[in-house]
Amino acid sequence: MNKKIKNLLLLCCIAVIAMAFYYPAFRKYFKQPPFKFYIFQTSDTHGYLNNVEDECSGDWLRLGNILKKEIDKAGGHDNCLLIDCGDTFQGTIEASEEKGKFIVSIMNNLEYDIFVPGNHDFDFGFNNFLDRINGLNADVIAANLILEPTHLPKLTHKILPWKLYIKNNIKIAVIGMTSPYLKYWLWGKEHEKYNVFSISKTLQKIMPGILETNPDIIILAFHHGLYNSKRFPGKDNFLKSIIKKYPQINIVFGGHTHQIYPGESLYNSSVYVQPGAHAEYFSKLEVEVDKTGKTLPLIKTELIPILPTDSPNKQLADIASETIRKSNLKRREIVGKTNTVIDDKGIPGINNRMSELFANAVLRLVKADAVMATVIKAGYELNGVITYGDIFNICPYEDTIAILSLNYVELRKILEEQDAHKDKYRKNLGLYIVDSKSNKNRLLPSLDSHNLLPFFNEKDRINVAFSSYDVAGAGSRYPVLRKIAQRANAQAFDTQILLRDAVLKYIQDSSLKEK
Repeated sequence: MNKKIKNLLLLCCIAVIAMAFYYPAFRKYFKQPPFKFYIFQTSDTHGYLNNVEDECSGDWLRLGNILKKEIDKAGGHDNCLLIDCGDTFQGTIEASEEKGKFIVSIMNNLEYDIFVPGNHDFDFGFNNFLDRINGLNADVIAANLILEPTHLPKLTHKILPWKLYIKNNIKIAVIGMTSPYLKYWLWGKEHEKYNVFSISKTLQKIMPGILETNPDIIILAFHHGLYNSKRFPGKDNFLKSIIKKYPQINIVFGGHTHQIYPGESLYNSSVYVQPGAHAEYFSKLEVEVDKTGKTLPLIKTELIPILPTDSPNKQLADIASETIRKSNLKRREIVGKTNTVIDDKGIPGINNRMSELFANAVLRLVKADAVMATVIKAGYELNGVITYGDIFNICPYEDTIAILSLNYVELRKILEEQDAHKDKYRKNLGLYIVDSKSNKNRLLPSLDSHNLLPFFNEKDRINVAFSSYDVAGAGSRYPVLRKIAQRANAQAFDTQILLRDAVLKYIQDSSLKEK
């Protein structure tokens, strides 16, 4: 071998060694194809399974089948991130009977990566919530949810503020947050064991640590809508203002409001996505990342519909078969009858038969001088034979009965609040008073607070029953009631009796008497 060839080979070896040594420092200047991965999101599925009452809506069995096919098309779970944004364990008879247990098996079968709890996931109580997340294989992420230290030992599945994932060599930081207004919907003994903080303050606390990891993509997945209702206090939960402060966030997955957003542009090319409710859609995002950092991530969004013609997944159908069988029997179970039509027409407290039914049911079961009740779910009536499904339709939530000790002035303020918003909200609370002479309920002729004087001594305190939802403020609709309930002298007491159970027992007892 001549000298020139030897020198050329030596130079080639030196060049290869130099490139291997310096490539890590200068690799961003070398042209390389973008890296790609996929994200799938569900939210507000509310325990929908086989939808015997609504053939047009989605359900977990069909959604799961389509979702699995989309994941396979995207290259499998190693190239995909699967996120659920809450309100998952509650909403149907199936979910209520098992307190959301079957959902855990379904989510584990679908291999979810992340679960972000919603407000309704706490409906069955805090201990049940811990049981459900302990059973999940997915990471539970909720940065703004703070548990009392005494209950941390019950967690076998740690709640994370955020987590870094790697899919197809892409570093993805996912922040999870539950609704910052949990305490405005939930009240009682089962809801004293945790606190929740604002989105803005939570991001301010955790973002420095996230940015230190130098992620390629930052995702905020939370149980909250794009727009914050004006009735809630504070401005530090308004999404568009928050994202403007944190342009590093590329994708926001929302929920709670049941709205449909296939892909809404925010700031700095960030995007907001929300797939509606009841398993009718799921979100699919294709994300391309330029690892050189020369261009922003390319994000393509779409919502995949679940159609009535879609087939259910066999594995999921097997998991849910016994749950469906039992719930269908429960739904059709005859619990009583009525010889008159009970509907939600009219004004609660005056001439609304449905709210009167709730009031009678509560006063029959608890010791109270009065009850404030309304229509729980509008659009239903009871007529003739009554099934358990009918009861669930008019009372689908897990609200308990609460008792407040109120004086004349406090009760008058609560009534004045109702009267002030009578044209704003769908149905206001009506006051029903026990007539001590005849031991029957007497209806006030109007919401005028002056009508209280014939019934109550201004110096006395009386026990008034409410639903736990109303005591919490009914989603900040009743701030005066919420504030009064928080006073020590109100002696707020959670009976832990479900309002639905009270209605069920009242109808059963009334039907037996008619026989």
